[in-house]
Amino acid sequence: MGEGKREIPHAHANWRRAWLVVGLAAWAEIGVGLVDRANQQGLVEDITISPYHVVAYAALLALAVYASLTFFRGLRHGHWRDAFPPHYGGLGLGFLFLVSWIVLDIAWRNTVGINPGIEDGLSPPRLLIPIALVLIASGPLRDAIAARAERGLDPGELRGRWAGVVAIGLACAPLMLASFNPAREPLQDWTVNPGSDNSEIWTMAADGSNQTRVLEALGDGVDYSLPAWSPDGKRIAYTVWTNKGGVAQNIHNEDQTAAIWTMAPDGSDRRLVVDGAAEDAQDWIAAWSPDGHWIAYSRGLNHPTTPAPQAQANAPPGQLGPSGAAHGSSIWIVKAEGGTPQRLTSDDVDTVLGSWSPDGTKLTFIVGTGGTSDVHVASINVGAPGSGADTAPQLSGEVAVAADPANDWGPSWAADGSEIAFVSDRSGNDEIYVAGAEQATATPVPITKDDANDWVPAYAPDGTRIAFVSDRSGDPEIWSMATDGSDPVNLTNHPRAFDGQWSVSWSPDGKRIAYATAAFPDASSSGWVREDLAAAHSLLFAIALAVMALLIVALGAPLGAFGLATGVMLALAAIPEDQWRLIPAGIIAGLLVDLLVRSVRPRLRARAAAAALPALTNLAIGLTIGAAGTLAWSTTLLLGITVASAAVGWGIADVVGRVLGHAPDVVARASPGEG
Repeated sequence: MGEGKREIPHAHANWRRAWLVVGLAAWAEIGVGLVDRANQQGLVEDITISPYHVVAYAALLALAVYASLTFFRGLRHGHWRDAFPPHYGGLGLGFLFLVSWIVLDIAWRNTVGINPGIEDGLSPPRLLIPIALVLIASGPLRDAIAARAERGLDPGELRGRWAGVVAIGLACAPLMLASFNPAREPLQDWTVNPGSDNSEIWTMAADGSNQTRVLEALGDGVDYSLPAWSPDGKRIAYTVWTNKGGVAQNIHNEDQTAAIWTMAPDGSDRRLVVDGAAEDAQDWIAAWSPDGHWIAYSRGLNHPTTPAPQAQANAPPGQLGPSGAAHGSSIWIVKAEGGTPQRLTSDDVDTVLGSWSPDGTKLTFIVGTGGTSDVHVASINVGAPGSGADTAPQLSGEVAVAADPANDWGPSWAADGSEIAFVSDRSGNDEIYVAGAEQATATPVPITKDDANDWVPAYAPDGTRIAFVSDRSGDPEIWSMATDGSDPVNLTNHPRAFDGQWSVSWSPDGKRIAYATAAFPDASSSGWVREDLAAAHSLLFAIALAVMALLIVALGAPLGAFGLATGVMLALAAIPEDQWRLIPAGIIAGLLVDLLVRSVRPRLRARAAAAALPALTNLAIGLTIGAAGTLAWSTTLLLGITVASAAVGWGIADVVGRVLGHAPDVVARASPGEG
């Protein structure tokens, strides 16, 4: 009896310590997941410090306090190597690894460099993160397994074993940072083909906050771009592209139509304004007159009388470059509510629309000149702003602005009408220049000077800022700068997408910006990745699940352990990509394994668990994706992966048993009290 009384406090101390460390490990992993999530969404500029690091660094501080107290308290009773309690030495080492990552990551980025993509997770400094998290979470697990080996299935150790079960989920979750967990990025999930029909329209506040999708591309062969806000702020004009041939938006594509529509700023009340399909033409690039009475636009012919030029490298707009986009195009005008369109430019000059002057008396546009393009200005006689005049619109007094042999395009009027900002490649790459309106011989002044490309400037209504598109951060993003080019600010901060796809439009009050955005084509859109690589992806996941199953069996597999551990692992792995829908699938699969291991002979429990958990989890994830109608796999492939996962798990359990010199199922023999 006396010995029993001495064991109980020791057991209590063990499970309390175990749950405390489990809590700290979970805190740290949630913090890392939130940072990873913010990084995936382009919200983190420095991976080592940002507002999104608060939870992670608070956990690191708590770990520092607990590890220090534990270490120095244990140090008083022996050598420093024995300062941590048995099985918890990884706690201190894991903390040191996390601190080392902060220092080494900064040094590595500034010397060797870390590119976006898989390098984010596999660069040597960042591998310290999952290693550290596994070391921290392994303490309660090792303690629970050792306690079971020493004291068997003592009911007093059950709370410690449950801490060990949660620790298994925590220890396996960091392995998913290498991105082979389908709960993080399900490669077999079908997505819209980014190359053809994923451009959609968003709005955001002038400071880049409150980014809101207002017109969504659904992958049905239709996408949307080139938004333009009406002068009263009540409507947005935009271009609707219908892609019949599975190619990206592009003028002169015979399998495509383009039409001008308008909508309310929230995406509702969509109305067709003009569609040139009947004339074998495409209507695009809408621009409102300042009084809101007219919409000018470009009309491009699908079959121009002379061959169109070949596409240029990095060629805006579309894929042909400014001169190519102008080929066979002309400028037209139509009432804002629709009606009979009228031509403004002749058919023997290639022109693409730019913008109206603030007083509504002039238009800027692009003129194609045999392989290059110039910005022109002409007067238009639709009447004074607000007059609602119905006179037949005409252009007159056309003049080039800062003409040059380079490609000049994308003109935008200053708020007071005195200057025009435009894009030019006269320096070797696309930069934004400013010139006086109607000054053919003026020398334009560059206001962007960098190695990146800067496009489509748009003056704010109050004239203090210019919004523009730039790839200076790696991917095209919408930026804002002062009118002299100073104080550049990344507004969208949205990696892996083309934000501001050849058009940026301010609301009349200057509080919001409308723009188009489209995801870049990536490897995951290919059939090889969606099937071959995704299958390997799932089999790697099966290996991790088989190991997790054997660890749960080693703990005695209390009823519900498989469901809990799988749910914990998938929940943590789901944070970076918001794949919450897959968590119930994993929990259900785990609960089925809980029932299975209690229905087979004890000597087969480890093999059955190691085979069933990966097989059922992969199957449940596939069925969840399939229930949404987006499974890219065939039924044959999904069932084949399920069978292969079971074989992998069974094989791992058998190998582990042979290495240990006895059947691994011995540790699975639960007492009647365990369910």
